[in-house]
Amino acid sequence: MKKRIGITAAILAASCAILATGCAGNTQNVVYLSSNWYANTGYKKIQPTFTEKDEKFSPEKIIYDVKHDKTSADNDNYSVEYADGTYTTEFYAVNFDKNSEYVAEEYRSGYPEKQVVYCYKTELSIPSVTFKYGAESKVFDEGDKVITESYFLSVENRLRPLYSYQKINSVSPNMLNPKSLEECYSKNSYEYKTYYSYDGKSATTHLIGVEAIPEDNFSNKKNFDLNLAPSTFFDVSYLDVAVRANRLSADLAEGVCLITPSSGLQNFILRGGVDSLSDKEKSAAQEVLKKKGLYTPKYYKDEDGNEKEKGLSTVAVRVSYNGELTGVLQTYWISAIENARNNTGRATIVRMDNHVTFKQGILRYSIKEVESTLWIDK
Repeated sequence: MKKRIGITAAILAASCAILATGCAGNTQNVVYLSSNWYANTGYKKIQPTFTEKDEKFSPEKIIYDVKHDKTSADNDNYSVEYADGTYTTEFYAVNFDKNSEYVAEEYRSGYPEKQVVYCYKTELSIPSVTFKYGAESKVFDEGDKVITESYFLSVENRLRPLYSYQKINSVSPNMLNPKSLEECYSKNSYEYKTYYSYDGKSATTHLIGVEAIPEDNFSNKKNFDLNLAPSTFFDVSYLDVAVRANRLSADLAEGVCLITPSSGLQNFILRGGVDSLSDKEKSAAQEVLKKKGLYTPKYYKDEDGNEKEKGLSTVAVRVSYNGELTGVLQTYWISAIENARNNTGRATIVRMDNHVTFKQGILRYSIKEVESTLWIDK
């Protein structure tokens, strides 16, 4: 089976192995998007206070704990253990210059001189990974390290991508049924830079790393025709933001295209769900949000007339590959939007589950700290 890059930093680190099928079609489905990270979700542009150098500039910076949940692991041939790690995200806006390093020379003439665009950065760090095959084991002390950086337009322009960068150093499950310890894992170290034409019709990816997956037959440069996308598309590096921008409800069912650097356009489905957090998780998350004004307690009276706190309300969104090997690859738990014009929780992601390939459990991301958030007028 051909290996390929997965849909998020965590799946990149896990080297998600599913077949790559390009998007195809003639009529594009336009996905409805909202700026759900703002107090007024209907504001389609970029708020000045979210932009560097503004007098009240304040970026969104969030830290997540990453833990390996092996309760769902179902591989009798070997096991993988990930040490506890961290995942950090940084979301804000910048002044983007057409002459910057983020614009390819062949696309430069199509860009405006200057504009304000979103920037999203992530870093996944897992200090060690251990593989066990029978009585043998192998510990990789360098673990997993994945860094991404992306630039894209506002909701008004459907979050259209302009540039993305991914630096990946990982050791990942290699197959379902290996015959030796050495066949259990795959080490990967490479970098991708993807440049987009401003009109959203084409993209060019450059592979920089020296240890790319051989079976991908990836040359140093690949071109992608984005006219083939049957739905609104996003670069995989800011999937977190794209999911937050969708209709966050239990009945969400939306097809989107994601652009991965090794495979180009791919079909995915976003589905809302009623999956709820445990009381312990809900309590921990709402305390983190409360410290930054992202959660305001609401109360109700029970049957005995006692006042009780309602607690944090969330919406679950599952991201599934829509191809030959379908299935849920990632699930988000996002603070619910209870008032679109006074959106206290800002659709903050409080938990993410990433399924480790070859039945090796789940990497669970739980919100630990909101270091800073979009400026709030108190």
